[in-house]
Amino acid sequence: MLRAPSQALILLAHPTYAESKLNRALLNSVAGNLDIKVRDLASLYPDFKIDVAAEQKALIEADLIVFQFPLFWYSTPAILKKWQDEVLTWGFAFGKMGKALHGKKFLVATTTGVDETFYLPSDNRPYDMEDYLSPLIQTARYCGLEPLPCFCLYGGRNLPENRIAEAAAAYRKILIDTLKNADQRS
Repeated sequence: MLRAPSQALILLAHPTYAESKLNRALLNSVAGNLDIKVRDLASLYPDFKIDVAAEQKALIEADLIVFQFPLFWYSTPAILKKWQDEVLTWGFAFGKMGKALHGKKFLVATTTGVDETFYLPSDNRPYDMEDYLSPLIQTARYCGLEPLPCFCLYGGRNLPENRIAEAAAAYRKILIDTLKNADQRS
């Protein structure tokens, strides 16, 4: 029996996506790829009333799950936290019977307004980006997902267009290569 090609699911959590430069560039780089689905959580749920069944169905159909968001106050936008709390439930994502996500790949793709040096340890900031994103990575592991190295695009306020284009191409390559590798394993 032939298996359908691997699918990526990008969960976009950007409350002002229309104004975004970096996140739009990342999504535009994969636009038109039928193996990559995007769920814009802020557009789908402006009232924060998550359709849990629809979200869980989308997760089941995906082989690669991507959380894409701008970093706000060293964390995710509120809609992504709400989504996690409601969708990643006991019996679905974790617990004795919660194996729906086991073996799927997971990627955090985040953007920042300031450059990378702001996310390196210093006197008043003892942590780095990996530390800030560790709750997402641990949640993924707890749910049986296999985390990939995080994709971080820094410095959105001052990043030149050619650097944004290079980063978008790199993002696209990560997604496409991960899907190809998943197809080869099946």
